[in-house]
Amino acid sequence: MNVFPLPPIFDRLKFGHLLSLFFAISLAAGYVLHCVDGSALQHHRHRTPPPGLMVGTYQGSLMEGGCAGMCNDPVVTKFSRLPNGTVIGEYEVQEAGKKYSGHLVQHGALRDHAATFDWTDHFGHGALELKFDDDYCSFDGKWSNSEGTMMDEPWNGRRR
Repeated sequence: MNVFPLPPIFDRLKFGHLLSLFFAISLAAGYVLHCVDGSALQHHRHRTPPPGLMVGTYQGSLMEGGCAGMCNDPVVTKFSRLPNGTVIGEYEVQEAGKKYSGHLVQHGALRDHAATFDWTDHFGHGALELKFDDDYCSFDGKWSNSEGTMMDEPWNGRRR
């Protein structure tokens, strides 16, 4: 008699698959909790983590110099990773009571916690350069548009 019956899917999975799944979930949860409670995962600090660790949702702001004065608008930036390793993203900006969204595509390799993306939304397109902290809990960056009218405007985020 099986006291703790498992769902049928587990009957078809091999122990190695279950162990890999458990490890992946534990690693992801560890990084999320690390960002929330600030505890140190010291063994990850001394090497560059794989680019998938930037995957997640970040709350922050971006600055636009094109409005009267400087506008500091709230932004939610979400990163995900494609099977080929490319990191893509989407963002939603709250500007003057209205929301707009856009898309990000990483180009080039992740180096020293720095990543470069192309952004696209209904205003146009351009470049976004981000520098993540050692634990991928936050980033600071700058964005520019392709016309050169907005250059090196701040964009930041902290993992939620």
